[in-house]
Amino acid sequence: MVISKSILHYFSHGKTEPPYEVAQHRHEYWELVYYGGLGVSTVNGVAFNYMPGSYVVIPHNVPHAEKALSCGDLFCLGFEAELEFTELPTSLFVDDERQSIR
Repeated sequence: MVISKSILHYFSHGKTEPPYEVAQHRHEYWELVYYGGLGVSTVNGVAFNYMPGSYVVIPHNVPHAEKALSCGDLFCLGFEAELEFTELPTSLFVDDERQSIR
């Protein structure tokens, strides 16, 4: 997969603690969300139980929501890229031991 054009919309870092919850919404751009705590991320109707060091990549215009079950860091990156929805599976990914993504 080659990304020939990309635009960064935002990068944010925050802390979550229950009852942190984000209602279902969607963006005109892709979003990568990196979790430092426990919770549930629902992407396109599929619920994923996230844990520290896990992340989701959400394609543009895909509905998603999240709910924190513990305190933790939350990193969000909104970006545009010339990718097709089918090029990346809707899944929960886990960072490696060196935390290369973080």
